[in-house]
Amino acid sequence: MVDWINGAPPAELAAELMAAFGPHVPGSAPSLGLSEFSDWMFRGFPRRRGLIVPARPVLEPMLEAIQLLEHSELILVRWIINNESMRSATRLAWPHWPKARPRSGSGSRIGPAGNAAQIR
Repeated sequence: MVDWINGAPPAELAAELMAAFGPHVPGSAPSLGLSEFSDWMFRGFPRRRGLIVPARPVLEPMLEAIQLLEHSELILVRWIINNESMRSATRLAWPHWPKARPRSGSGSRIGPAGNAAQIR
């Protein structure tokens, strides 16, 4: 998974991250921080436990994909809590939602995302 995130084009990673908001876009979609986006990407793997857990080496590509979504006006920063920006999907995300579904497969994280070109 780390290799895919670090090697994926920002638009493909952005499409995957957009799906983290769930089917509630634009209504009662949650506000997500970088840690929730990371948890979403690694949802098929065992959860990290402990008081101090090492950071996953995917910060830069995830921030680039999040910035792409922000510049596309599909997500926005709602507020900042404990020095972490919390982002929500905008109303503009609704027409793009069916195209921003997670990749299909039997738990495999290899292969192209949906139609990532739609959110560029």
